[in-house]
Amino acid sequence: MPLIRAAIFDIDGTLADTTPMLIGAWALAVRRTAGISVPRRSLVRLMGYSAEETVAELGIGPPALRAAAKEEFARILEESSYFREARLFPGTRRALGLLKRSGIRLAIVSAGTREKVDRLLSHLRLGGIFDATVSSEDCPGGKVSGRPFWLACRRLDVKPGETVCIGDGTADAAGARKAGCVAVAVLVSRAPRRSLAEAGADYFVRDVSALPALIRRLLRKRR
Repeated sequence: MPLIRAAIFDIDGTLADTTPMLIGAWALAVRRTAGISVPRRSLVRLMGYSAEETVAELGIGPPALRAAAKEEFARILEESSYFREARLFPGTRRALGLLKRSGIRLAIVSAGTREKVDRLLSHLRLGGIFDATVSSEDCPGGKVSGRPFWLACRRLDVKPGETVCIGDGTADAAGARKAGCVAVAVLVSRAPRRSLAEAGADYFVRDVSALPALIRRLLRKRR
C-alpha cells in the first residue's frame, strides 16, 4: 500500500472555530432575503458546501433570490467579527508544524472564495504553511464531486491514495472518498458521526491536534 505523503484540510470548522459564525450568517441572510427560518441542524449539514450549493440545497429560488441570499451572506460576514475573531482550534498550529517537519505536503480545499480563503489564512497566520490551496473558483462541482481534492493532489504532485483529507462536514468526507483519498472526519462541529460515516469517513479524530498520531499509525500499517 502507498505511504501517506500529503494532507488536505478544510478550514472552517476544521482548522478554525468559525462554524457558529457561518451558521449565524447564513440563517440571518436567508431570513432577510427569502423569509425562511432554517433550523441549525440543516445548516450544520451544509457546512463544506459552496454558497451556490447552499442556497440550492435550501430550496431558495428563483436565481435572483439566490443571488440576493449569497450577497447578503457575504455582507454579513464582512460586517461581522469573522475576519477579526476567527481562532484556530487548540493544538492545530503545533499539529500542522509536526506534519510539515515530517515531510508531509499540506494543502487547503475550501468551499469559500479565493478572497475569503486568503484573508482567513492571513488572519490565522497560516499563509506560509500550505503548499497549495483550492477554492470554490478553482474547480466546478463542489467538494462532493471530488474534483477539488483531485486538483489539490495534482498541485501537490501526489496520488489520491497517498493523501489524507481532513474535514468536519459530510461534503469533505464524500468528496475525499470519491477522489480516492483517505477521509478523516474531525468531530468538533457537531455534525453527527453517523452522517459522516455514511458520507464516506474512514477515520475519526476529535480535532486536528490528533492527526499526526493517526498518520503515524497509518504509516506503520502501510509499511
